[in-house]
Amino acid sequence: MDPSAVAFMLASWIFILGLAAWCLWKQFGGGKKTKT
Repeated sequence: MDPSAVAFMLASWIFILGLAAWCLWKQFGGGKKTKT
């Protein structure tokens, strides 16, 4: 498999998972402490 394709897939998954984790943290973690 092409190394650049693998790197792109990994970067995409890291970005998607990071974005989802940030949204969940903002909803359940950061959202409750500050009402802005």
